Amino acid sequence: MAGDIDADALAELMAQRPRSLALFDIREAGEAEQGHLPYATFLPRRLIELRIGELVPSIAQDIVVYDEGAGDGRAALAAATLAEFGYRAVRILTGGLGAWRATGRPVATGVNVPSKRFGEEVLEHDGVRSIDADRLAQMQAAGETFEQWDVRTPAEFGRATLPGSSNVPGVEIAGRAAEAAREGRLVVVHCAGRTRSIIAARTLALLGVERVVALENGTMGWRLSGRTLVPGDRVEVSSGDGAGADVLADVSGVLRLTPAEVDRRVSRRASEPVILVDVRSEEAYLAGHVTSSCSRPGGQLIQCTDEVLAVEAVPVILIDDGNGRAAMAAYWLRRMRFPEVALLDGGIPAWRAAGLPLASGPAAVPAWLAKLRDTIPSIAPSRLDALSHTVLDVGTSRDFKRGHVPGARWLPRGWLEARLGELSQEIVVTAADEEQAILATATLLRLGHRAKWLAGGNAGWVAQGGKLESTENLPLDLPQDVVDPPYLKGEAGMRAYIAWEIALTESGA
Repeated sequence: MAGDIDADALAELMAQRPRSLALFDIREAGEAEQGHLPYATFLPRRLIELRIGELVPSIAQDIVVYDEGAGDGRAALAAATLAEFGYRAVRILTGGLGAWRATGRPVATGVNVPSKRFGEEVLEHDGVRSIDADRLAQMQAAGETFEQWDVRTPAEFGRATLPGSSNVPGVEIAGRAAEAAREGRLVVVHCAGRTRSIIAARTLALLGVERVVALENGTMGWRLSGRTLVPGDRVEVSSGDGAGADVLADVSGVLRLTPAEVDRRVSRRASEPVILVDVRSEEAYLAGHVTSSCSRPGGQLIQCTDEVLAVEAVPVILIDDGNGRAAMAAYWLRRMRFPEVALLDGGIPAWRAAGLPLASGPAAVPAWLAKLRDTIPSIAPSRLDALSHTVLDVGTSRDFKRGHVPGARWLPRGWLEARLGELSQEIVVTAADEEQAILATATLLRLGHRAKWLAGGNAGWVAQGGKLESTENLPLDLPQDVVDPPYLKGEAGMRAYIAWEIALTESGA
């Protein structure tokens, strides 16, 4: 049974360094963005079963969960779920976020705050140089010779980038630094906003590139200057091994582990927790990865550490094709004060050479979820009768707006128990993500309702010839559940985001 912890006791735990506490805001991300406890990881209730094993490998881990307080009730439900999964040291913040606010302690806003603040600190203290959109446009118009690299993911780059940019994702730049340093050309790096370009520019400088600048405010700054973006089509593959990154990793205290040592750490993960992060591209990860590792391409990891490394004190092992990208990402993690960071020495080639197995494809469906899927009742889309069934879509507001089964009610899974009300008909549960429908159906059955899940979810409905309806209006007045990127929020949203990010080093939250 979960216990309670008050704000004063929690503040003492949060002040420890390194933090050995897993602190989870179990509200939806849109709610947490508006205000959350500093250093909390967003873990919406609907994702607990699917993500907790990745975030917290040890069931003995000290965990605190919280919700809004004032009768919210979701934290208690989240704690019960964690207890079902065997976690033994789960506590609930008494009074939730409201009680924390009442003490006058700081509340953070936004997402990925630790990484965003760190980026601004690097900009301030490491002498990272920048240029604005007007200056870059002048350079382009004058025909000046320089490299222009978009350091975001290939997917982001493909959707929209600056004219003239090529894609060198994240710490891929470690492999291209030697060539850039030899050529002596100016390198302009950019992301969508600030953090990734700041880290990329400093990375290149550390690796010997003397002429490197970050584009101030990235693609958002370009748009705010009245200019347009174009679809990206040039992805630059790393052309070196990033040897300079090895040196940086070594001097910052990064450990090197042999494949045998990593394999032993994986086998003891439940009792001696460790987080394994594969920093290669997603395509490389899917082709073959170490079991229990998660995929976060290097540069993307540094900008969202709170999403992956929920417990600062837990050791981290980074995995690459060699050492370059992992060494560079490890250097930055050490700069962020993660106490124990290691890399698989020699990367995946060394792992293969040691005769150790690799998994391929996406993460396997957990055995418990596969069993649940086979156990709880389902209904084929062809048998769905809107007259005799209440169709309940338990997905996110974004997914519901984009497309739902005609006539479906929307009730996101995180609010299921609180907002369900009385239903006399049999409930058919669906969602864009099939696993959400399965888990919600299991909950409804436990509550005594007649419920089945729609086989295949919304995709199953479409596959048998059904159409999905879209809508701009939601049928329930619930707090915002999703966070839209700032570049989708119009000019005012982009300006507000940039101002927020710049002010992070002025705030204690």
